[in-house]
Amino acid sequence: MNLRLAALAVRRVAPWWLALALALVGVLAASSAASSLPAASALARQGVWSVLALLATLTFVPRAAGLAARFSSLEFGWVGAQPLSRARWFATCLAGSLAAALAVCALAATLAESSARFDGASLREVGLAGVAERGVLDLRESVRWSVEAEAGETLRVELSCVNIEPTAEVEWRARRGGEQRRVRATISRPQALELAVPAGVGPVELELERTSGGALVVLSGERMQRLVPCGSSRSASLALACHALLAWSALMALALGLAPWIGTRLAAALALVVPLAAWLAGSAFADDISPTGALVRALEVAGRGLVPALPSLAEVACAAACSAVGCVLFVRGLGRERGGA
Repeated sequence: MNLRLAALAVRRVAPWWLALALALVGVLAASSAASSLPAASALARQGVWSVLALLATLTFVPRAAGLAARFSSLEFGWVGAQPLSRARWFATCLAGSLAAALAVCALAATLAESSARFDGASLREVGLAGVAERGVLDLRESVRWSVEAEAGETLRVELSCVNIEPTAEVEWRARRGGEQRRVRATISRPQALELAVPAGVGPVELELERTSGGALVVLSGERMQRLVPCGSSRSASLALACHALLAWSALMALALGLAPWIGTRLAAALALVVPLAAWLAGSAFADDISPTGALVRALEVAGRGLVPALPSLAEVACAAACSAVGCVLFVRGLGRERGGA
């Protein structure tokens, strides 16, 4: 990697006027959403990150594609005269693009945490677990299933409500060995229940029951969250930054690789559209493996006042695979518009 060329990539992907515009938009978003209340602070953090992540994606990916297309056509003679292999050219371009993305992460984290003025103990997601296939609660029978979880964790499940009657009373119980934990709630709207995991070893037996009321209660989604205590809710921005960098590395690597073959506009459009295909394989695949899907889910988790989990190995592997594909396309396509090999 060449630092001088990486600095050139930074200037072309994020010129001063674009950096200034992103900073101004971020400041406006942070000032308008600022709050010291717990729930509102979580939404403020989510809002600032969402705005800057969306704008950076829609500007950096096309500009990364334009960088590769320019090197492959107008400046191919100059590129060929440099003592760098094509793979090192790709690494330099990607490193410069990610340096601009890292600056956006620092900006987003600073503005988001200044906007989210509440800083208290929170819960951090460490994993997901399945829920019962039959997730409708009625007065005839309860819903039972089991899960592997450690003592000290908290399980969190989302419930939806169909208001045939105004409310419903529900009880959620967890048993392991001779110990039992339970929580009761009155449900009149979509709501989450949290339940501490009993001590002991082996699977935790869960039972969710509607004890009274006529509202129809339904388990939302196919998985529930496993959470552990976290000292500060501000660590959410660190997790969001990690997910954002992985998502941008995958998107910009694809844009860099495609641009020498199909041009700036089509490369940028295809790089932005390809991650959407992850949802065709199912939301679990998109959330767990696709870097873009994982970023979207992490933003959703942060908006609930929780700290998202750090990127999984599968997410890192997917981002690395996208970078490898981008590198191969870049190496094979560089100079193609000029008749290069």
